[in-house]
Amino acid sequence: MKTSFIRSFSVALLPALCWLTPVSAQAKDTEVAVSLPNLAWAATAFMGRCAQDEGKKLGVNVVLVDAQGDTSKEASDLRGVVTRGVDGIVIEPVDEEASAAAIDDILADKIPLVTFCSVVKGTSKPTVHFGANQEAVGAAMAEALENKFPNGGKFIFLDGEPGSGSAVLRAKGFFDAIEKVKDKYQLVARQTAKWQRPEGLRVTQNIFTSLGYKPDAIVSANDDMALGAIEALRSENLSAGKVIVIGCDAMPDALNAVKDGWMYATVDQRLGGQVRTALDAMTGFLRDKKPLTAQTLAPVIVTSANISDAEQGSVVK
Repeated sequence: MKTSFIRSFSVALLPALCWLTPVSAQAKDTEVAVSLPNLAWAATAFMGRCAQDEGKKLGVNVVLVDAQGDTSKEASDLRGVVTRGVDGIVIEPVDEEASAAAIDDILADKIPLVTFCSVVKGTSKPTVHFGANQEAVGAAMAEALENKFPNGGKFIFLDGEPGSGSAVLRAKGFFDAIEKVKDKYQLVARQTAKWQRPEGLRVTQNIFTSLGYKPDAIVSANDDMALGAIEALRSENLSAGKVIVIGCDAMPDALNAVKDGWMYATVDQRLGGQVRTALDAMTGFLRDKKPLTAQTLAPVIVTSANISDAEQGSVVK
């Protein structure tokens, strides 16, 4: 049964149902589904907590759904929340291209939908997006590398989940920036560690074995992979700062690593701010018909000199 038919059928029955429902029970709280790519990832789990917290502040019922890194499950979950009757959907897509069909189905049913953090490509019409410009985030990572090694150096790059819009654009922003000074910086290895700390450890260890030496820096598309790389450095009995590590997301463990000297920098893309801003905008649209207008949050390079500037800087031990 198609979703559009389900909704049309429900609307057709509404007048009759109203006769059977007490007036006091007719009012329905605003309900918004927040779809996340994988709650097993630390950054995504943090955004989920922020969404729930923001929902409480707004008086909105937030329905949190976890795609578990699977676009088929993502599509099934989206159909499920539509059948449930949510008023709007806020989504970080699993895949910048493969998620387009499921999102198109939602848009075809005239259900308000916005994206945050990761973009989606190939939809029938552009989605309103809230979040950091991921190419700018990647460029900030490159800036951090240049700040530490103004005369150049050799580095490893750890990519995020293949197909993720954030991973693709973040890497593009980084390498576009490095291309401008390519004579000074040498990429000696590049491999995905799928946003995960254990993979960051395993992949970095394998790269060390393959290279036969340690590079000047490890640049990681997120903090979890960077922290895995730090575990690899520890396993080699290297001291903090011997190989510079740069991450992204400014998560608490990473900020503590910055404080302790194991990580030189992490780029804060305001993860909590992204989902909160998207949820605020959706709520304003649903309640007050305020236009949904895209918003971009500027990334911030966080080092030991400005940890307090990080979104989660207050939790640093």
